[in-house]
Amino acid sequence: MPWKETKVMEQKEQFINAMLKNEKPFKHLCADFEISEKTGHKWKNRFYEEGKIGLFEQSKKPKFSPNGLPEQTVIKILGIKYAHPAWGPKKILAIFERTNKG
Repeated sequence: MPWKETKVMEQKEQFINAMLKNEKPFKHLCADFEISEKTGHKWKNRFYEEGKIGLFEQSKKPKFSPNGLPEQTVIKILGIKYAHPAWGPKKILAIFERTNKG
């Protein structure tokens, strides 16, 4: 018996179409599509918020990193590193802090 082939985007579109018809309870609809209710609600909410575009896979990369450095700081640090490739991180940090007070 061959494996059942499904394309994720097609499955999402079929799920949304079936959900909009409102013929079955949401829980049963999720069971028919073999997805968890959590996934069903995620797809439904993304569809309502963003339309069909929201159904595409989204990056898992954080939108914000609390430990990230401003771009100008990174550029200055890299400038020091490229000017002095033999220097290690401690020396680069000391030079950066000394030249960028205030």
